[in-house]
Amino acid sequence: YTRKEHLNEFYIDEFSKFIRMDLGQAKLMIHNLAKSGMLTFNEGNGRVFVKGKLIDYVKAKSKAKNIDYDAINLVSATQNQSNAILDLKTLDMSMEGVSKFIVSDSQKVAIYPKNQHVTIRKNRNIVFDGYINAGKFEMIVTNCTFDYDQFKLDLPQIDSMWFSVTSFTNPPNWEKIKTPINNLVGEILIDKPDNHSSQKKNKEYPIFNSKEISYVYYDYPQIYNKVYDRNKFYYKVDPFIIDSVNDFS
Repeated sequence: YTRKEHLNEFYIDEFSKFIRMDLGQAKLMIHNLAKSGMLTFNEGNGRVFVKGKLIDYVKAKSKAKNIDYDAINLVSATQNQSNAILDLKTLDMSMEGVSKFIVSDSQKVAIYPKNQHVTIRKNRNIVFDGYINAGKFEMIVTNCTFDYDQFKLDLPQIDSMWFSVTSFTNPPNWEKIKTPINNLVGEILIDKPDNHSSQKKNKEYPIFNSKEISYVYYDYPQIYNKVYDRNKFYYKVDPFIIDSVNDFS
């Protein structure tokens, strides 16, 4: 309708006639789009204003896939507390009750925030502590930032990290390594910054980049009652890069 009439503002009754739909049904459609932030609707005068979000959504959903898009969805489920609080000084939004969110289903990158808490900053950047599952990698992180524009995870403190490898005894199955790597600093490049939707298949992504020296310790209770003190016995791991973390060889 907006394309044919070359407008982004119109009255609901004109729209209902154009789509040959009952006025009540047309209002229901408009209300649903308004709830999704696609447009605004003045019930008093019947005026509809179409937002750019609706145009972008149609372009992203078209067969031609004219623009990149994301499918990030944060759901808050709380009891006896606010779902979210906006700091009017910083414009950071503190959100509770977020048990999990996926930054890329195609690249298999999922976040499980600690205490179900995240902070959403300018331009959809998200700060959190918790657990990350990226392909064959699992890690526990502190003060991690999901950088929306760069489409990556900045990881200034990875407390521990595990990954899965091809089973020696039962290939092609995968088995999780028993000893984690500790105290890493790095990043996960989820996909190319202009490919949030993973329309283009970049098999080398996600890429894990360890930027500083990390360590492997053996002072766990199940290993000879912690006899291998980490101050005396450890492996030092130099910085490294692993691509294709969904299916690396």
